Amino acid sequence: MVQDLPKGETRESTILQDEVAKISEMLSGACPFEIPQRAGRCPDCLEYDLSIIMDGRLYRVKFNEINITDNLLLLTSQMESYIAR
Repeated sequence: MVQDLPKGETRESTILQDEVAKISEMLSGACPFEIPQRAGRCPDCLEYDLSIIMDGRLYRVKFNEINITDNLLLLTSQMESYIAR
């Protein structure tokens, strides 16, 4: 599920088993979530609150466009492609 809080919009999508496997692989590359504290203001940045429940475990991280890591960028891009279809 993706929520755009300022617009009050929510989108949901069901993913296929092979997509779950891909996300699981990407998730293992992104964990543990270590978000760097980078200086700078970004009032127009997207704010992410990513929660994934997989195999009974909750993975959650909050980040924005300033402190996103490469692994999280790949993961969120992949997930956004599933939601956009």
